[in-house]
Amino acid sequence: MTIKFETPGFGAKAVLKALRLPSGLGRIAGELRYEGRKSGRHIAFPVFFTQVDDRVIIRVGHSSAKVWWRNFRTAHPASIRVGGHWLSGSGQVVWPGSPEFAAAHADYVRAHPRFPLDPEDPYVVIEVGPTVGGMR
Repeated sequence: MTIKFETPGFGAKAVLKALRLPSGLGRIAGELRYEGRKSGRHIAFPVFFTQVDDRVIIRVGHSSAKVWWRNFRTAHPASIRVGGHWLSGSGQVVWPGSPEFAAAHADYVRAHPRFPLDPEDPYVVIEVGPTVGGMR
């Protein structure tokens, strides 16, 4: 069965198309896919990330104006296209002030030293591994 994913906005659709081209953009941006916890909708959109071992760290920039990350307040299945390959696992929000946040923030800053970061914005960390019913 083929799953149709919704992508919010024309700009997001254009970026997702660009990510499929052989360019360097795929090293810092990927396509995140997940099923809405309450709505059941299948969502896909571009995100900036860094990968460290079996963790994919996604910054939630301007988090107060976004709602997608709230699906990950508790562990939730997700897939992300990283460099042309799909990785699946369980994503969860890590909050400012937690030890997990400090580690995720340090890894993200090391990978993206020029990106402006708000210290109040959380991260979504996907622990890559086998999932039941992956989202690809």
